Amino acid sequence: GSGDRERVLVVFYSYPEEASLTAIFRGFEVCSPSRIVILSSRRRRDELRGLVDRIGEVLRGVKLDPRAIIPDVDTSLEEIPKIADEVRRSVLRDEGIRNAEICFVASAGSRLEVASVSMVLERERTRVLYVSFLWGPWKGAFYPYTPKPLEVVHEIHGCGAELRRFTAIHEPPLRDVLRASELRRSVLEAQFRFNKDLCYSPCYATIDGVDCRCRGLRIEFRCPSEPSLNRLSIEVNDYCSYNDVVEGVNELGREALRILEENPGSNRVRAVSLLLRFAGVTLLTVDECSPGCEDLRDVLLLDAVENLGKLCIVDTCILYNGFHTQLYEASNPHRYFEIPLCLYLELYEHVAQIEGNPYKELRAEIAKLVIDELENLRLRIDENAVHKPCEVGIALARKSDRLCITSDRNAYEKLFKTVKVGGILAKPSTIKETRFLKHEASRRTSYAYYAIAQLRALANRLGRALRKLGIEIRFETT
Repeated sequence: GSGDRERVLVVFYSYPEEASLTAIFRGFEVCSPSRIVILSSRRRRDELRGLVDRIGEVLRGVKLDPRAIIPDVDTSLEEIPKIADEVRRSVLRDEGIRNAEICFVASAGSRLEVASVSMVLERERTRVLYVSFLWGPWKGAFYPYTPKPLEVVHEIHGCGAELRRFTAIHEPPLRDVLRASELRRSVLEAQFRFNKDLCYSPCYATIDGVDCRCRGLRIEFRCPSEPSLNRLSIEVNDYCSYNDVVEGVNELGREALRILEENPGSNRVRAVSLLLRFAGVTLLTVDECSPGCEDLRDVLLLDAVENLGKLCIVDTCILYNGFHTQLYEASNPHRYFEIPLCLYLELYEHVAQIEGNPYKELRAEIAKLVIDELENLRLRIDENAVHKPCEVGIALARKSDRLCITSDRNAYEKLFKTVKVGGILAKPSTIKETRFLKHEASRRTSYAYYAIAQLRALANRLGRALRKLGIEIRFETT
């Protein structure tokens, strides 16, 4: 039967690159091919070569077969037959492929190619698959470093035998394939482990339904000397269920905000609250702005800023509240955000000022991560905003054309309004209270998965500082 035939995976290399990589890695898992043909346009020959070099050592035991053969066409409909002809000529009639079973995987970036390939496929030996990709903060990253449940493989056209073999992926050397901050790398590595430990099913969808089941995950907070923190523990019954993950993160965020309200003076509570906000368990949204923007209340801060279309300068507390996570998905962060010099000065001060205070030690570790994020983002620095505290610096460096953003109500009420600067007061919101201006359901889900991976990465990186506070965060598979 067709089960004994050689299998060939056919993928188009297109932008964004992470969508192509995801298609390659997910296609490899579900099709177990002995050969992967990666097609690209002729002008992308060098990029294709580079891609193959980078992933070659990961996909062992598979022949990688890059072909930059697609004519450089305009993306108009009359070009489809040209692409189709080229694929028929140089792929389907190829000696090694003529009798193989073909898995053709399409990804978010390749609609034109999909249309053209579907014209020439020999349906009885070709399986057509589509890999969904939920962006949000995962933008720029690729599977197996993104959550498997978000990267479901949809069978658009099957062919006879069921796919029964599924192949595991060796951990790709992340440093070689992705330029990223220290924290971002740790988050993606944590996600790789979650995929391995929790997602035992193929996350494969056919006309009969989706086979995507995971184990559960328990996140436990232990702090003998501050029992209120034990209330933060949550259980996600099925890590593949979007609903379970969003609910779990929502509950964790709600408790975190409540505990801080009840014990604002406790160093341990402040430390855990800072950790959870920085991890993206809560998301910064708009509370108020002057001049008004009532319709943007509770909207994700990034969406609100892109909607207002003005240059913004952010206060230190915005970054401690985890705004870096939103910046990963910003289409053009340089256009909208500027960093005041005073913010750097405050962060460097926080790195230095620890003097045996365990809360400040934890904050110092987070400040280092924020500095590293900023270096990776390479945002413009406003050198006029030098006064500290930083909210004073940004208010005094006032320029009429931009908005100052803070999450400190005092600064907003007493300072921004007095000095008459345009400003946004942001607040941490739970994930379900947060409104998104586009792709609401898929981005909410993406942020929820990201928060869990980022919390795990931070719990690992900040383990020493947490232990000094007598706090332990455990991730257990259920």
